[in-house]
Amino acid sequence: MAEKLNKRSLRREAIYDEIEKNQYCSVHSLMERFKVSESTVKRDLDLMEKKGKVKRVHGGVYLLEAQSDLPSFGQRAKLSREAKEVIAKKAAEMICDGDVIFLDAGSTINYMLQYIVAKDIIVFTNSVSIIQDIVEGDYAFEVNVISGKLLKSHAAIMGIQTINELDGLYFDKVFLSSAYIDFDYGVLVDNYNEKMYKSKLVKCSDTVVLCSDSSKIKNWNKMKCILFKDIDYFITDKYLSLELCQRIKKQGSEIVRVG
Repeated sequence: MAEKLNKRSLRREAIYDEIEKNQYCSVHSLMERFKVSESTVKRDLDLMEKKGKVKRVHGGVYLLEAQSDLPSFGQRAKLSREAKEVIAKKAAEMICDGDVIFLDAGSTINYMLQYIVAKDIIVFTNSVSIIQDIVEGDYAFEVNVISGKLLKSHAAIMGIQTINELDGLYFDKVFLSSAYIDFDYGVLVDNYNEKMYKSKLVKCSDTVVLCSDSSKIKNWNKMKCILFKDIDYFITDKYLSLELCQRIKKQGSEIVRVG
């Protein structure tokens, strides 16, 4: 009996370690990883949820204690500013007259506003910083703000309400930001709501444009979100090596190096 209890305890510790490492796991992946039944996994997850360690969602579980390790938005905006502005300018050139676009919350995307010259466009955004700049600036285009919960670390409006509000919307182009990019996968995030939000955003768009400087590209230990094959264009700086460019291009994303 004691051996059985010890085995169960060790399995639960291992399952929690797996969730902590990935920050989100599906029930199916845990069943395969630990060779146990669906009911066994669900019992283990229910116990962890009661202890306040994880949050159960349909088909999976995410780490409740996960915290963003990002510097503040103001600090991020000052990092690699020259590269971000060049990337933003190139991204803004992709906007055509009459486009309906979505500007994601991110310091690089924020710089796009000053370079937009297309006329009769409609802008949707969840970025607190972009909203503030539009209020204080002189912009002629229509602006729509997605509602939801404030995520202070990202200076963004996000959450279940944000995700639900994207239903029924469709954009000619979505300009995505990301603090974490894995060259063997794509966009990574550090919380479940952001994963659901960005995934939904990609499905709502005809063209997906990822804007990020090369310093973001590493082997991060973060939650997987969007594959390169689902990103039409990846605009980055000239410092991304040709080897990595080819590696990413093979996964289905067109690389645009600027600067």
